[in-house]
Amino acid sequence: MAKALYGREGYYTTPRSIIGPRGDFTTTPKLTKLLAKKLAEWIESAWERQDLKLPVIELGPGDGTLARDIRSSLGFFSRQKLNYHFVEISPHLVNQQQEKNKGSWHATLSDALEVTRGEALIISNEFFDAFPVRVFN
Repeated sequence: MAKALYGREGYYTTPRSIIGPRGDFTTTPKLTKLLAKKLAEWIESAWERQDLKLPVIELGPGDGTLARDIRSSLGFFSRQKLNYHFVEISPHLVNQQQEKNKGSWHATLSDALEVTRGEALIISNEFFDAFPVRVFN
């Protein structure tokens, strides 16, 4: 299953449009900015509560729409201090994300956490839906 999803010719790693109106499925960030606005509010409130601008790590960021919309939903000064990390293994999706966003890209969550010294706000949208699974009876 992992090979079918993430291998060299895998579903998420081939350079074809799979997300959005012309793709196989769509996600909330492609339909509305509401999730991004609420996450931006949550990020700013977490920063205020901790009096610390923790980096944000997004797992499986798709084409980067959510990150772009979070950034645009933040206040001016928060946008300037946003340190955004993307965890993505698909070179094709990384290219799409980089067209829309600034940040750092990592192949694994461990890599991202190492760079952020283990402290970050971690978000995802439909990331866990794409995990290969094995059912044991």
